[in-house]
Amino acid sequence: DDLERLRREAQAMARLGAHSNIVTVHDIGEEDGKPYLVCEYVPAGELGRHLRNATAPLTIERALAIATDIARALAVAHGRGVIHRDVKPANVWLCEDGAAKLGDFGLAFSIDRTRMTIPGTAIGTATYMAPEQARGEPADARTDLYALGVMLYEMVCGRPPFSGDDPLSVISQHATVAPAAPVLHVTGLPPAINDLILRLLAKAPELRPASAAAVLEELRVITESVRMPNQPVPSEPEELENQPAAPGFVGRTPELVQLAAALDRTIGGAGSLLMVVGEPGIGKTRLIEQFAAHARDAGARVLIGRCYDGDWAPPFSPLVEAIKQHATATSPPRLRADLGVHAGVLARIVPALHERLPNIAEPPAIPAEGERYRLLEAVSDTLGRLAAERPLVLVLDDLHWADKGTIAMLQQVARTSATQRVLVLGAYRDVELDRTHPLAEALAGLRREKNFERIALHGLDGAEVAELLDVIAEQDVPAALSEAIARETEGNPFFIKEVLLHLVEEGKIVQSDGTWTSKLSIAEMGIPEGVREVIGRRLSRLSATCGRMLTVCSALTAGFSWNVISAISDADDAALLDAIDEGLGAQLIIERERGRYDFTHALIRHTLYEELSTPRELRRFGEFLDEVHGVGLGF
Repeated sequence: DDLERLRREAQAMARLGAHSNIVTVHDIGEEDGKPYLVCEYVPAGELGRHLRNATAPLTIERALAIATDIARALAVAHGRGVIHRDVKPANVWLCEDGAAKLGDFGLAFSIDRTRMTIPGTAIGTATYMAPEQARGEPADARTDLYALGVMLYEMVCGRPPFSGDDPLSVISQHATVAPAAPVLHVTGLPPAINDLILRLLAKAPELRPASAAAVLEELRVITESVRMPNQPVPSEPEELENQPAAPGFVGRTPELVQLAAALDRTIGGAGSLLMVVGEPGIGKTRLIEQFAAHARDAGARVLIGRCYDGDWAPPFSPLVEAIKQHATATSPPRLRADLGVHAGVLARIVPALHERLPNIAEPPAIPAEGERYRLLEAVSDTLGRLAAERPLVLVLDDLHWADKGTIAMLQQVARTSATQRVLVLGAYRDVELDRTHPLAEALAGLRREKNFERIALHGLDGAEVAELLDVIAEQDVPAALSEAIARETEGNPFFIKEVLLHLVEEGKIVQSDGTWTSKLSIAEMGIPEGVREVIGRRLSRLSATCGRMLTVCSALTAGFSWNVISAISDADDAALLDAIDEGLGAQLIIERERGRYDFTHALIRHTLYEELSTPRELRRFGEFLDEVHGVGLGF
């Protein structure tokens, strides 16, 4: 038996060839009737002796280094069809430079040769024996990975996962008892290591990592995270986003309460669909960021995706970003389990999946309509799988730029979220939607969903504006300045910040004896470039008639009436009525009282007024106002 075992080891080693992490066998022979094996001398001895003599577990770095070397050896062996079947510290040899080598392939067998052991017989060492080995079932590469998991557990925790008075009791535990999580033994153990060990120790082989190469990649990522503790490589995507909300958040208490209530329902199993709505700069994204921090603190997984303006924007961009975010921060084996059978379908819209999961199988080609349905199902099923593990918050920002595919996907996810732990949080600019926009049509159906809620954001009130200015300026801002800025910006947080910074940069407000002083007229303030760009985008969408009407009316600082509009315009009444409706719909003007209108922001009026810049045009308009005033039209 010993001679046969020796011969098998030599044959297995011959198949492997020379490798830096495998003990090299040079020769096998017989001398005076006694067999001998000539192998590489490894001076530091076996790992088992070091573990027995140690007074504490190995350091995390050392344990990872040894596990990496053994995983590399197993990847080579498995690649050549050799299964070790007895991976344990006693068969791991240490070099003087710290490298580890796997030896003693005496129990090895080749997957392409007839097994030499008796079926139904347990072969191996009890402490490191996989459940299928204990039952006498066929062993494969994942059997060695189980033993590697036991060894890594022992190196990290200072003890193996199972122990007992006799081998039979230990084998029984391997087959039936779940191991205690390593984090229960090691305070501060990185979650990624804990997760990898537990997956290696899965009772069912199909639940373990797919290959030694996959384990090797995970160990590489984990090792990098341990070496750079300030730049962790987490196993969960929300950890990448797990940053506290930026300071300076002001107001929005009712909205946060509404969002928190929806999250509570979602955690309880009733998903929610919420839409945050408002004009540009009103604080939609800032509110979402604040809520996302709260959701992470509550234990939810948060994935964020955004839509983009322009023909260059990729289709399904917010869903692509959300899935990519998860893929980037998740270990490949776990990602493969998360995506399941949908990996190939999702890889068509998320190319980054090919980098994380090489050799993704392409699904068979089907007609376009079937492909669309298959993609929608893949996204909703994947999100549902993630939510089954932990509540999921899916943020879809800037939906006013969404393509039709993204809107269709939003509808699909919304339909399934009601019965899952999924909170879908969308945000869009209602001022940029018209009846032809795909989102406008979809909203009509989404509003009928029982879990649908709309959160409309308006400008901050006077007290909140003062608080925001104090935060931005990092000191108290005089009430007069605060009131002036609140009046001109209508409490729009973006406009507030841009105006204040503009005034400081231009020297239009200065400090004197610790007090801010300024001339506060809007004309002297000027329009900051950031505000001009935001307003300009809104104005560029107007029809020629509406744009011309508002430009002329911008010279009227106290608002304007229908009589003035009809008198100063060359368009007929029907076109002007349409233009007024267009301006109201775009939230550029409001009706203060019946038949009298004003701009929603003084900054909008001032931006338009700058287009009345030619002396000829201004003179003609001034003469017209004289005539109108003389007639008494009440402008």
